[in-house]
Amino acid sequence: MRNAIKAYEAFQQWQPSQEVDLLQAHQILMTGLIDEVGQYRHGGVGVMSGDRVCI
Repeated sequence: MRNAIKAYEAFQQWQPSQEVDLLQAHQILMTGLIDEVGQYRHGGVGVMSGDRVCI
């Protein structure tokens, strides 16, 4: 919730077409939730349904 509040506070400064702003939003929202924030993934990920990989 704290991350979302920080993102809302910065929202007016961001330009949706700017990659740097997208990555900054990702960094703010995902801090404390995943290890690599504010950058593109370096590997694949899977979407799980129960114990099964869907994607």
